[in-house]
Amino acid sequence: GDAVHGLMVILNDPMLADQARAELVQVLGPGYRISTWKEDYSDILDALLVEKNVMFYLLFFIMIVAAFGITSALITFVVQKTREIGILKALGASSRQIMWIFLSQSMFVGVLGVAAGYGLGMLAVSYRNEFLFFLRRVTGFQLFPEQIYSFRELPALIIPSDIWIICGGSLLICLLAGMFPAWNAGRMKPVEALRHE
Repeated sequence: GDAVHGLMVILNDPMLADQARAELVQVLGPGYRISTWKEDYSDILDALLVEKNVMFYLLFFIMIVAAFGITSALITFVVQKTREIGILKALGASSRQIMWIFLSQSMFVGVLGVAAGYGLGMLAVSYRNEFLFFLRRVTGFQLFPEQIYSFRELPALIIPSDIWIICGGSLLICLLAGMFPAWNAGRMKPVEALRHE
């Protein structure tokens, strides 16, 4: 009827919800049920956390696949350049110098890939809502339905530590991917390398 069955308190800082709840419990007493947005939307927040973790693992496995691509390309390159490696070794190049040639290629591919990935990723995050609106207009399909997620636009939070982990991990994986081909090239004997040519 005309009675009030509940009140909603909106805070300027949503992270102070637990503190506001404690203050309201002191003022109102235990006769009232007070819930925060964290409790009301816990299922959605848990689902988003699972999605974030799954995305992290998917990105990790994509990086592993890319690393295998780098490894196979460098193995092929080492096989193609067997004669040149033999000549360099015969002229006095050390195993470390030969290894550095192939590791620098792996590092170059890694730096180029990380820079391109970072740039495209930041561009995608900047224009994420425009892309979603375009997709909705063209196909009529809603990638993030408002009824489920309670968002009209897709929010994004760029966390520098996550970016450092992803970019640093990608670069490290690229360097590790080049280690085996580089080590294989560095341990070649000049006579063996030239004999097979």
